[in-house]
Amino acid sequence: VVEDVFRDLLANARKYTPPGGKIIGGIHQSDTELRIVVEDSGCGIPENEITEVVKFGYRASNVRDQRTMGGGFGLTKALHFTHLFGGRLWIDSRTEFPQGTTVEIRVPLPERAEHCW
Repeated sequence: VVEDVFRDLLANARKYTPPGGKIIGGIHQSDTELRIVVEDSGCGIPENEITEVVKFGYRASNVRDQRTMGGGFGLTKALHFTHLFGGRLWIDSRTEFPQGTTVEIRVPLPERAEHCW
């Protein structure tokens, strides 16, 4: 599931970042949490629509007419995954210079058993 969510976030970044733009992604696991981050220099999401883009099939107004492949549920799936495992999802986005979007997910890891029987 983590790979699926990460792949969807990278696919969104690729769709909305023009050639020559920047896309950075990573997954990090600490002792207490799993962190997924994807950052791009794409067109961004209008501030008043950030809470809407996680809804199934919703496309931001600045890309609504742009033809892309995809079903419109990448961010919906990311949010569902995050809530399912007790985590948090943040979207930071700018449509003015410097443009871009950062999506960050943090999910707590289950406590490890100290003894194996």
